Amino acid sequence: MKKGWQVLLSASVLAGVVGSLFIRKNRGTDSSRLEELKNKYVGKWQFNNNHKKNHTLTISKKFELAIDEQPVKGLIIELNKDNLIVQDKYGYQIKILTNGNNPVSVYDEADDATYILDKIG
Repeated sequence: MKKGWQVLLSASVLAGVVGSLFIRKNRGTDSSRLEELKNKYVGKWQFNNNHKKNHTLTISKKFELAIDEQPVKGLIIELNKDNLIVQDKYGYQIKILTNGNNPVSVYDEADDATYILDKIG
């Protein structure tokens, strides 16, 4: 019985050490991945809505959105190389979709419409 506990304790310590090393290794990866995402998303785009009105979409270094210079209050739901999804204070999602390199469209759930983005800054 004593050997069983020793084996279990040894396995637990080993798992903790391996897990700690894995977490430390991935911290650098997460930091570089975040920089890649900033390079991809941060900037200013324009789009036309269904009424042919021109709007601007700005994405900050903190991945905060502004439409026509008005901040969009909300939470980031998803952030990866393919999309940035923000849920606004009303519960609607705004999805910025990429072509793998740059944002190409924005989907506004409140309007149930997708708009093509053109980079302007």
